[in-house]
Amino acid sequence: MAFDVFPTGSLFDPETEIWRLRANTINGGVTTAGPARKARTDGGGLWTCEQANIELYSTEQLLAASALDVQLDGGVTRIIVPCFSWPLRPVPAGVSWSVEVSLAEDAPLRASVLSVIVTSGRPLIGGEPFSMVHATHGKRLYRVRDAEPAQMSGGVMTQAITIRCPLREATTAGAPLDFETPGCVMRLVNPENWLSPLDPAHEQSASPIWVEAF
Repeated sequence: MAFDVFPTGSLFDPETEIWRLRANTINGGVTTAGPARKARTDGGGLWTCEQANIELYSTEQLLAASALDVQLDGGVTRIIVPCFSWPLRPVPAGVSWSVEVSLAEDAPLRASVLSVIVTSGRPLIGGEPFSMVHATHGKRLYRVRDAEPAQMSGGVMTQAITIRCPLREATTAGAPLDFETPGCVMRLVNPENWLSPLDPAHEQSASPIWVEAF
């Protein structure tokens, strides 16, 4: 078996998961004007994801873990890692609406402010994770930092949003923002110990750590 997407759900169900933008910074030192200031030197950072306590009991799970361990090839092979985001989807509480958001206009490489059309779902408020599938870099994760109030014109709702990280690739108007199944192309950071040894009951656990890959 081979996987293009890390098989969360019935096969691999993390007990906990956390996503962070890993930053490289430089400290300017103390100045006469006041405290030292930090500046980023990484162009917006790389996403990291830590998943913990994935319990593997069934033969199907154990075989999938064994196959995936070989496929990941010591952290060389890239794979899409889904982002658990169901509670953060932009829909009203208790409503199962689908979410449909797209770019209202072209956005250049490294854009951090986007104009979007919200066709279905509630207006964005900040904190929502989403993905875009780029022609070269594939599926990439973003997060809404903040959002301007929605504007209605001719029955169309538009918003200006600020995102992190900056856009990984120039993207044309009409491209969808995926709030339903966000994820990111990543590689395994801890290939030596992401899987525990099999115990006497033939059970195993997994705690992979991922970093965004290009």
